[in-house]
Amino acid sequence: MNPRKYLFLVDQPLQANMAAQIAKQILKNRFDSDLNLAFTDYYTFFLRKEFLDGFTAAWNGKIYTQKDLYLKWQHSNFENEVDIDYLSYWEKVYCKNRSLDQLLRTNQDIFGHERNFYQKQVSESWKLKILYDTILWSNSLLDATRPDVIISIRRGTLATNLIFEIAQESKVQFLTIIPSRLDKRWIVVDDFGYGKNKSNLNFIISNYSGEISKVRAEEEIHRLFQNKKAAYTSISSRISEQFNQKKIQAIKFFIKDLRLFAGRVYGRIFIQRKERITKSKRLTENFFKLSCHEFKFSVINFLRMSGIKIWGATKPPEIKYFFWALHNRPESSSAVLGDGKDEVEELLKVALEVPSGYTLAVKEHPIMFGTRKFGFYHALKKHKNVILIDPFCSTMELISRSTGVIGISGTVLLEAAMMDKPSYAIGNPEFLDFLVGSSRTGLAKFFDVAIGKIAPTPKEKILPYIAYVLDKGIENDSEVFAASDYPSSVKFSEKIANIVIKFSGN
Repeated sequence: MNPRKYLFLVDQPLQANMAAQIAKQILKNRFDSDLNLAFTDYYTFFLRKEFLDGFTAAWNGKIYTQKDLYLKWQHSNFENEVDIDYLSYWEKVYCKNRSLDQLLRTNQDIFGHERNFYQKQVSESWKLKILYDTILWSNSLLDATRPDVIISIRRGTLATNLIFEIAQESKVQFLTIIPSRLDKRWIVVDDFGYGKNKSNLNFIISNYSGEISKVRAEEEIHRLFQNKKAAYTSISSRISEQFNQKKIQAIKFFIKDLRLFAGRVYGRIFIQRKERITKSKRLTENFFKLSCHEFKFSVINFLRMSGIKIWGATKPPEIKYFFWALHNRPESSSAVLGDGKDEVEELLKVALEVPSGYTLAVKEHPIMFGTRKFGFYHALKKHKNVILIDPFCSTMELISRSTGVIGISGTVLLEAAMMDKPSYAIGNPEFLDFLVGSSRTGLAKFFDVAIGKIAPTPKEKILPYIAYVLDKGIENDSEVFAASDYPSSVKFSEKIANIVIKFSGN
């Protein structure tokens, strides 16, 4: 039996630790496996050099980074060295699910966040150059490793998205490990967790539509929402809880935040001096502007905690409304699953189509609070069909009082369906086919369904998907991967390794 070749794709240390533990479990079952790992971001080697040095010594296989690419971009002015004919050829051969422009916009280091505050601007020609070079790097990586199975932990980088398209055309098994958005369960999907997988849809409908599955799903939904908390405990929900706890004093929180800020500044000046020198170049952060931005962020959060609430209504609207929860930027829900759509542009389009007598209630993401320009909120407040909601208003309450929920992607759409509220995805989340509407069926039809309820109830439609996650999901808290021998992480790794080995033919 020939040794199986595995290629792990990660973009930061916690993911690398997770990959290392899964690889360790694979070797217990298949000691002759060939294990390779690639960092698909541009600068892990740069910002995390000490980690990478130690990880390289511990990893039982080859490690690939984009170090040469990153340094080349810093020291080169030849952005026009792009073979346009090759890009056209590549798109024709490999782009089966998404266009090259959509793939380009999965580059979270350029698109989808407020980088113009503290990062060097990237020209249109350089965006194309970075895409071109990353395609060449992705092709060379697969040529060098010749994997039988590719395992991606999450899906948030340009290189990971490009490699998925290559794998599809090359018939290489591609597995993606992602949070299911349901409590602490992760799922392994044999694609990209992209909402157009008909075989996966048919599998779920065929195996999880029975009464036993539905009862179990109903019980889980009740358990999750019995304390009026979100289905998925994210960083943003923890922040919201902190802001709404009266016992936390604003001054003490502000002092703690300033101490953390001072520590970051100290590290940039005295510990990462080489990095600070380089940080005025392409795809990097300006030391001074970034520090000013972080300080402003702390001050604005202090003002909000002190009771100054000028960023929107602190309670759900009394009138009829549809709800839109803005995404953190960047994140894969908008950059990867959004098919290159700009969330704000889509939001404004939807606001113009809201039926008469209804409005669009828009809630900022808590992590983005204090990050955008004030003009952004001012423009939303002025829109005739938009009501701006305070970032720390209860999402659960906003969903429960709404007529329906709309968004690019995100957990809020899944939560809405579980709360029996119609939800509509403009992007392509993995649970797309279990929502009331999506970009494939049209927004007007969704409004008719939401207002008139002329379709099966949202909860009834989502139950098979919930039952599937309960059966196939693997419980884990990613933070435990900082400790390699943590019992729950070992158990999680064993289960993932068994799935990977199964897909590789053994």
